[in-house]
Amino acid sequence: MKSEDDFERGLEAINEAFRRALPEKVRQVEDIWRELQAGHAAPGTVRELQRALHSLAGSGRTFGVSGLSEAAAAAEACATRIESGSIADGALRSDFERLLENVRNAASAP
Repeated sequence: MKSEDDFERGLEAINEAFRRALPEKVRQVEDIWRELQAGHAAPGTVRELQRALHSLAGSGRTFGVSGLSEAAAAAEACATRIESGSIADGALRSDFERLLENVRNAASAP
């Protein structure tokens, strides 16, 4: 019984650590996005954006936060279009902004 309680407390601690880390993970995505918009991004910055979103999507699945997982996966797909398109494309930027807002909302209320 004690090991079962310890296991449950361990899972709760891991889940809580994930939730506490979410704001920083979202800030990282936002920082990368701002860097891309400013036009001073280093080569590979779009890939960095994709990886950060992919990580959020996977973490959302792992921790049962399907809304976050779905929002991050949609934003990741849009980031792929950014890579093959142009950051200057207004419609693409608008799409990504909307999707990023969905990620923010899902992360703030997991």
